Amino acid sequence: MLIVTEMTNRVEGVTKRTEKEFEVLEKEARKLGKQTKRSCNEAHDALKTLAELGGGRTDKPPLLVIELENETAVPKVFYKGEEMTAKVHVGFDWETRSCEPLSGGMKLNIEHVDKKVKCPNVRQITHKVGKFAFDDE
Repeated sequence: MLIVTEMTNRVEGVTKRTEKEFEVLEKEARKLGKQTKRSCNEAHDALKTLAELGGGRTDKPPLLVIELENETAVPKVFYKGEEMTAKVHVGFDWETRSCEPLSGGMKLNIEHVDKKVKCPNVRQITHKVGKFAFDDE
């Protein structure tokens, strides 16, 4: 009987110790859960701010930005972050891709006078992607 009582006391001691350890672990888990939720919220806020600032891409400007105040205004054109001045022609076509082969694409054509050289001349910037890549224009 003494052995059974001693074993019972040991089991109860282990059980009490395990319950206390479980409570401590549970408190730590709750604390970590709150920290994780806070960290997730902070990460979400940071991503949202980056998106509002242009995706956080500070090292590479957009390929093309065209600003047009109204129908009769001269467009402001920025190509790779540089404003194009002395524009002669600005053309931009874009078509969504469909299930048809060679559908969709983009065509960009900017003609401008290059005043940086000794003898000014008309320079042309052209990009053709998708179905427009096969145009002969």
